[in-house]
Amino acid sequence: MKTLRTLLVVVFTFTAFSLSAQLYDKKWTISAGAYFNDFVVTQEGRLLTDAHWNHKGVPIRVSGGFYLAKHWTAIAQFSTVKLDNPTFLDGNDLYFDVDLGVQWRFLYERVFDPYLYATVGGKSLNKEFYFGFDGGLGFNIWFTRSFAFYAEAAYGGIMGVDPKEFTTVDENGLPLKDANGDELYPDAYDGTYNLTDNLNYSFGFRVCPGKEADTDGDGIADRDDACPDEFGVAEFDGCPDTDGDGIQDSEDACPTEAGKPEFNGCPDRDNDGIIDSEDACPDDAGPAEFNGCPDSDGDGIIDKNDKCPTEPGVPEFDGCPPPPPPPLDLTIVVYFDINKTILDNDDKALLDKLADQLMNSEESTIIANGYTDNTGADTYNQKLSERRAKAVKDYLVGKGIAAERITTKGYGETNPAATNDTQEGRAKNRRVEFK
Repeated sequence: MKTLRTLLVVVFTFTAFSLSAQLYDKKWTISAGAYFNDFVVTQEGRLLTDAHWNHKGVPIRVSGGFYLAKHWTAIAQFSTVKLDNPTFLDGNDLYFDVDLGVQWRFLYERVFDPYLYATVGGKSLNKEFYFGFDGGLGFNIWFTRSFAFYAEAAYGGIMGVDPKEFTTVDENGLPLKDANGDELYPDAYDGTYNLTDNLNYSFGFRVCPGKEADTDGDGIADRDDACPDEFGVAEFDGCPDTDGDGIQDSEDACPTEAGKPEFNGCPDRDNDGIIDSEDACPDDAGPAEFNGCPDSDGDGIIDKNDKCPTEPGVPEFDGCPPPPPPPLDLTIVVYFDINKTILDNDDKALLDKLADQLMNSEESTIIANGYTDNTGADTYNQKLSERRAKAVKDYLVGKGIAAERITTKGYGETNPAATNDTQEGRAKNRRVEFK
């Protein structure tokens, strides 16, 4: 039982592992080995044991095979052996056969490769040529994809061989003897002999010549090539990586452009996290909100549309900063009646122009300086000048100018613009000026 278990383990091990042998890409086999033929001879129904295994010289079988389809191989074989059996041969004779047939393999592409086979052909016996057949089983053990040991055994038949009369004595009834006086056929019997059939055996070595098919010429045999019709690389079992980015074409969304695994093989030349095919500016890094285009000055206008890409600007000036506003015209002067802070229409018209300038120059600030003439007490005049400056500020704030942009000061009757000795001079001193 232990021996049987060991044998089963060995057989299972051989059958469990795949190895290339004669396949679609190496169609031919050539075999050479020893050949033995055990003829079965009967005399009047008795099996003659001395008719077995009478070989001389070197028994040889050579054969060739051609792959037809999965499991099927066509075979042609030539076998020859020197026979030495006087029971049914006329002295020493060279036996040979030439056969054609088919082989059916049980376990396709395995190290242990058993098969059945059957052949028909011609058999040469007693210098006559007969029709015959063989049917048997065998196995290959593949050491490499191209080299195997084989062994096989078959039952064979030769058709049309006539019975042979045979005698072991001379005309005097005495046993036939050789030159040394020994009987020639001590174990034979006189009578009619029939050659019925034979068992033949062969073992030897088998090779598959030639190179394995490599349809795409990539140096990887088709049977090992996951993409046998496309030139590929060993790293991907023969499948192509056209752009050489380490991602095989079948898994590469951009197979002709080297890319990155995180983008399924598509490129991102500017490394902004947006693949080139979706990047409006593939050579300049930019944020997704601008489809990959840069906005260097952060003004919301992409550089390629920005005439001033390094300076924050506004759309109405194509990304450039707006031109500076014209300088404020601070030459205007608002005049008041005696002891008044009320603005007349002429005053308001002047302040409206100033408000427009301030609206167009949002960064500008002004100082409103109020004055009086010398009529009245100094303390009163000081407060009156302050109220006049505030009246001007309040009007401008009402026009939309931010209060913090306007500073007011009162100077009373100081810094007169004209003489206070005349009515016209005093009218010029009741005023608000701007800086």
